[in-house]
Amino acid sequence: MELHSITLVLQSTLKATLSLLLVIFGLGVFGAVIGTTIAALTSGLLSTSMLYIVIYKNTEKLTKEKLRIIENIKTMFKYGLPLSISAILSGLLAQFQNFLVAIYVINQLIGNYSVALNFAVLITFFATPITTVLFPAFSKLNVQKEKEMLGNVFQFSVKYASLLVVPATALVIVLAQPAVFTLFGEKYAEAPLYLTLYAMIYLFSAFGSLSVGALINSQGQTKTNLKLNLMTLATALPLSIILIPTYGIVGLIITTLVSRFPSTIIGLWWIKKHLAAKINLSSPARILLASTLAATITYITTSQLTQPPLIDLIAGTLIFLATYIVAAPLMGAINKTDTQNLKETLEGFGPISHILKIPLNLIERLIIIFQKS
Repeated sequence: MELHSITLVLQSTLKATLSLLLVIFGLGVFGAVIGTTIAALTSGLLSTSMLYIVIYKNTEKLTKEKLRIIENIKTMFKYGLPLSISAILSGLLAQFQNFLVAIYVINQLIGNYSVALNFAVLITFFATPITTVLFPAFSKLNVQKEKEMLGNVFQFSVKYASLLVVPATALVIVLAQPAVFTLFGEKYAEAPLYLTLYAMIYLFSAFGSLSVGALINSQGQTKTNLKLNLMTLATALPLSIILIPTYGIVGLIITTLVSRFPSTIIGLWWIKKHLAAKINLSSPARILLASTLAATITYITTSQLTQPPLIDLIAGTLIFLATYIVAAPLMGAINKTDTQNLKETLEGFGPISHILKIPLNLIERLIIIFQKS
């Protein structure tokens, strides 16, 4: 995971710097494409080099009999093909939806949607690290030998994912308008609505949407994941044909929201039946309630302000964070054990961990105060 993180950081850094510089030097879109390509190739070469130098050369030499190349290739294909098919089908669905959008939606609204997607990336800063780490974490557990621990880890993964992603989503939703207007002005008038609707997709993390796929794949059940993706495709395809021509971008976002719901529910049912793991709805419900309260107070307060969007954005962010830090422990969304676990996790961030621990220390003190009272 450490080596994998290095390649991701390198690719992102090169992509950002090279693409920007080449665009500034007058190459335009072609420069952005070249920068993206060079970043991908460089990180790929680095990955291959590290695989050979750090891993392969340090592995004791095996004979051909021990390698069992054919047997291992069969295993890899059996595991990987369903995932590849899922990725291909998801890509085809996205292209089909883009095709419909290009036909039925005017360019101005497509631009508004692009702006909304750029702001939604803020939520992925919290969601992507979680999904990246969950698969190797679940893979260390065997359902046959460690069924109880697997269930506990699954519950904690849903809770801690919700603690980060749900409030971040609520914050983006409630401050969508001042955030968009601060950077782009009021010419993108539809973008706040699109951002609000699209961000709701991440609220499914409270019901395990970030953990379900990782858990199923970690136990080798990639065929099951393929079936769940086929279910999403079967729901999204007809909805796209009906909703996009009629409602445009709003229809596209509604399609995305609705199509993911059945597969998440069925995935949770399958996990409960075959892996004896289930989510504890009490914790996510409390997190949703605390986030909703913080978002409501933030909206009421900022709506009374007649300040520029930047002031609304800063004030709203501070109000939301202050409210959530109080509401989360008060409603039992987080307890002292959770803060200790999160602090231990943050140790891996080095010096920056001291900054990240500040809200956790505040929450811990509030928990003690609430327990006494």
